[in-house]
Amino acid sequence: MYLLLLQKDTSGQLWCFCPSCFAPQPHLNTGKTTLPQEGSPMTSFPIEGEPGKEEIIAVLTKEVPALDWLRQENDEVLSLEASHLIELLKYVTERGDYQLWYTDYMVIAR
Repeated sequence: MYLLLLQKDTSGQLWCFCPSCFAPQPHLNTGKTTLPQEGSPMTSFPIEGEPGKEEIIAVLTKEVPALDWLRQENDEVLSLEASHLIELLKYVTERGDYQLWYTDYMVIAR
C-alpha cells in the first residue's frame, strides 16, 4: 500500500506529511507503522502555533498516485493548496480503489 498523509494544523493550513522528511518511505508493509519513520531525520512532530484542533487524513492506495505535486526536489513538508486537493480528489474518485482514514486531536499547549 502507498500512504499519503495530510495534516490540517490549528491555523487551518494543510500539509503533506507523507511523503516528506517525516515519512520518506510512503510504501507501507503489512503490520504496524509509526511516524516519524525509522531512518527519518526527524524524531518527533513539532508542536507549533496556537492551541486548537488538528486533523489528519490518511489516503491509502495500491499504487503511487500520479500526482505532479507529490514528488518534490527536497524532502520538506509540502504546503497544500486547493489545486492539490482537487487533483487528489479527482485521482481517487477515478481510481475507486482507495482507503480514507480520518482522525483529529486537540493541541492544548505548546
